[in-house]
Amino acid sequence: APLSALFTQETICAVLACSPGKAERDRWNGSGAPFIKIGGAVRYKKSDVIAYVSAHKRQQSTTKSKTVGGC
Repeated sequence: APLSALFTQETICAVLACSPGKAERDRWNGSGAPFIKIGGAVRYKKSDVIAYVSAHKRQQSTTKSKTVGGC
């Protein structure tokens, strides 16, 4: 699909591995992927979702290294 393609919440939830409820909460508090509202329909632009995912990319593990024996 072209970068300008619009996707439904269900499609974006599959991509982001989240529930529709989580996507709705993220829209409400402004922490999720950018969205477009057309009438009552919510749509996500492909290029915006790619940018959102790229902005949340991690280079390192999220776990902390633990020392053994107090060293």
